[in-house]
Amino acid sequence: MPGNAQWAEAPPMPVRSMLIAEVMSLRALSELDQLEGDWMGCIETGDPIAIAKAVQLLGSHLLLTLQHLEMAVAISEAELVLSTPVSTADPCQRVVNGAESVNEASG
Repeated sequence: MPGNAQWAEAPPMPVRSMLIAEVMSLRALSELDQLEGDWMGCIETGDPIAIAKAVQLLGSHLLLTLQHLEMAVAISEAELVLSTPVSTADPCQRVVNGAESVNEASG
């Protein structure tokens, strides 16, 4: 097909996998989206107990999401450090990656 030739010549797009913090954020957003209908149903009843439980559910979800995101950000930062080229990493990182021996790094 003549139309396919132009696509074959295009340079490949750079591929970057998502960081775990991005995945966790999207997961939390998806969970909130799924809870929205039931949450709004509780609020619309006007029952103070139902409203209190709905707000408690939202607060619990936010707290759990915060705890997960704290861990995910730490993991994402480690992923970014490990993807740094050895030549630009600090001396300790070069030793960890095996580019230098311990004696070479200290001397």
